[in-house]
Amino acid sequence: MCDSDRRRSEGQHNKEKQGMRHRIPVARFPGILIMKTAGKLVVLGSINADHILNLDAFPTPGETVTGHHYQVAFGGKGANQAVAAGRSGANIAFIACTGDDDIGERVRRQLESDNIDVAPIRAVAGESTGVALIFVNAEGENTIGIHAGANAALSVAQVDAEKERVAGAQALLMQLESPLESVLAAAKIAHQNQTSVILNPAPARELPDELLTLVDIITPNETEAEKLTGVRVESDDDAAKAAKVLHDKGIGTVIITLGSRGVWASSEGEGRRVPGFKVQVVDTIAAGDTFNGALVTALLEGSELAQAIRFAHAAAAIAHSLNRSPLAMQSAIISYTLTVAMLIPVSGWLADRFGTRKVFIIAVSLFTLGSLACALSNSLMELVIFRVIQGIGGATAASGSLLC
Repeated sequence: MCDSDRRRSEGQHNKEKQGMRHRIPVARFPGILIMKTAGKLVVLGSINADHILNLDAFPTPGETVTGHHYQVAFGGKGANQAVAAGRSGANIAFIACTGDDDIGERVRRQLESDNIDVAPIRAVAGESTGVALIFVNAEGENTIGIHAGANAALSVAQVDAEKERVAGAQALLMQLESPLESVLAAAKIAHQNQTSVILNPAPARELPDELLTLVDIITPNETEAEKLTGVRVESDDDAAKAAKVLHDKGIGTVIITLGSRGVWASSEGEGRRVPGFKVQVVDTIAAGDTFNGALVTALLEGSELAQAIRFAHAAAAIAHSLNRSPLAMQSAIISYTLTVAMLIPVSGWLADRFGTRKVFIIAVSLFTLGSLACALSNSLMELVIFRVIQGIGGATAASGSLLC
């Protein structure tokens, strides 16, 4: 067997795994989303204190600019994704490191309040908790510099100490702000124990095939996809070509995030673009992390891939519309809006059973109460009610998938 055939064979090892159905349905679907008890999720990743400064425009080299809003929020790709999954209902444990400092202790308490098992988080003596310095411009774009701090101490030995936890999980979600050797060690444990491996390959870097062959689902953005495949992603055709390169390395499901254009989702070679929701972008900090955490949670609950992507799009839209990372969002906002988002796929069935008028009244009532309670932005409120109404109308008119 040649190397490419071996990698493809290894990459298929768990596509039939219970609760992780990766293939995008070809048929149209209004669909009924049946919620199940989520399988166990382990997240391995980073924890940072995010220092965020809003500016009208990014400074050029040598230029000093004045900001107009500054805040400190808890973040890090690992923590953001863990919180997004925890608030979406996942049964989750988080393997990470903090400094032996006040910030680290505060982060642990915050994570616990978000339904996350923090027992695997280690406080590293003599180290500070990781730091991210973030500029956000008027268009909501950001530039980020990070200091790993205690994140660099997440060792292979710490991963080995959590072997039973990883082996007993249904899925392992990781990023690349932790040492690569530790990410690889965790992926090997997961692979050996039929635990699905989901990799968000951020920050962008080249990765060895030794790691990629162990990955079941990968979620790069356009820059990360180019780094991994050599294909510059500027169109749907480019995304399909990049996805094929990753499929050939043995990865069964490739989801390339395309910013405002949505995502290119490809499962076992069948791909299509799934558009996201249109919202007024406040900033893009942690929107991708929110997408990943919500996506994995929906898959663990038994959703088909297209439904899971829709749920993740809704969660990311919230992150885009709020000027703070998931760790700083109020739980009420997340709970209300994601609940409404999860109702969207069943709205057609409800309308058929109870009547469009009655379901419309219920949707408006939920929308009104939720908006008053959570003080959501106008654009997001419009989005939620529009999608619910669209789902009712589209399904009763037999217009097919809400994702088309």
